[in-house]
Amino acid sequence: EIYTGEDTLSLHDALPTYAIAKTAAAEPMGSVPITPDRILLVDGDGLAYYCAGNDDTDIGTARFNLAAKIQAAANLVGAERTIVLLTLSGSNKGHRYAIARVKPYQGQRANSKRPKNWQGLRDYMEGKEFPFTVDSTIVAEADDLFGWYSSTYSDVVILTQDKDMRMVTGLHLDWVTNRQHQVVAGEDSVFNDKQYGIKWFWLQMLHGDTADNIPGLPKYVIDGKAKPVGEVTAGKILAHSVQEKHFSDSVAYCYQSYYGERWLVEMLEQACLLWMRRNPDNWADCAEYGGPMYQFTDHEYWPAAYAEIEQRVRQADELNAIQT
Repeated sequence: EIYTGEDTLSLHDALPTYAIAKTAAAEPMGSVPITPDRILLVDGDGLAYYCAGNDDTDIGTARFNLAAKIQAAANLVGAERTIVLLTLSGSNKGHRYAIARVKPYQGQRANSKRPKNWQGLRDYMEGKEFPFTVDSTIVAEADDLFGWYSSTYSDVVILTQDKDMRMVTGLHLDWVTNRQHQVVAGEDSVFNDKQYGIKWFWLQMLHGDTADNIPGLPKYVIDGKAKPVGEVTAGKILAHSVQEKHFSDSVAYCYQSYYGERWLVEMLEQACLLWMRRNPDNWADCAEYGGPMYQFTDHEYWPAAYAEIEQRVRQADELNAIQT
């Protein structure tokens, strides 16, 4: 409860007033009228870290800050619905642990320390008192739910700090500045000096994602010499590409130069790890119609590449069944 000087309000009752005031301080426009059918998608996994505060922050303050941030964003974009997306404990992350062979998926996080209030905020979002709708998954990641909602609904707003979602179609609301940027299907754009759209996926296919321990392509061979692939090199490789076919052809060529006949299975592994899925239950969603790897499904190496990844997934399912 919050004492206002005249009345005592519940957190839920106080949120709209607090959020509008906070939003107005950041954006002169403040809240906007409701847009019918507009859905605000919020990264709940990220909020548990961002709103936790430090070791001196009490859980009540952390909970209030979390709920206020969500309400402020909803007011700012005029969302008719707000849905907080969560990855449940015990999730196999869409079989990404099993698919990853070059490097353990998120392996560098094994001994990382979480903020003091992290678990308390997770419990809050998963509990009955939480004033927003929650959509959680144990078969995939919350990231994949962004992909599903984006491909299913016509008007979604994406609130996350996670760079992976920069490939997802929708209106992106900057986590800190509240600036807005529309990502249109089939188009690429730059916002805040960062690449958005399908080109971002293909750039990650080259330089990887250190936050999730995804290597991308370690090296490519040119003039008989193997050269490392980092963000600068990836940008140069795709600098003159303007269509997805150009992106994919350039990336495939680089994979072939380094991996030889195994290029397609190595490329498929990275794609399955990086792609934000439209069907969270399908580990090979990246290769379905409209996905970035679909164009390679008629290649002579495809059956063997698919079978190798499928075997990893099947073995993981069998092991999990035995342990259960």
